[in-house]
Amino acid sequence: MTAVAVFLVLCVQVVVVSTWKLLTLVKNDRIFTDSSMAWVNTNVWAIAAGCVRRSLRSVRRMSKFLE
Repeated sequence: MTAVAVFLVLCVQVVVVSTWKLLTLVKNDRIFTDSSMAWVNTNVWAIAAGCVRRSLRSVRRMSKFLE
């Protein structure tokens, strides 16, 4: 349980930092550069990882419910 919580907190922190970096790029009018795409990809992967983890938890709960 603790490892899962740490993983989800890490995902949230990655999303916060990558969003902050993207907002900084917008402020500096550099949003349409190659470096911005790396931060967008980081944001997408962190959200996807959190969603996959959450989905696996839901599947496990549903399988216990169906037994």
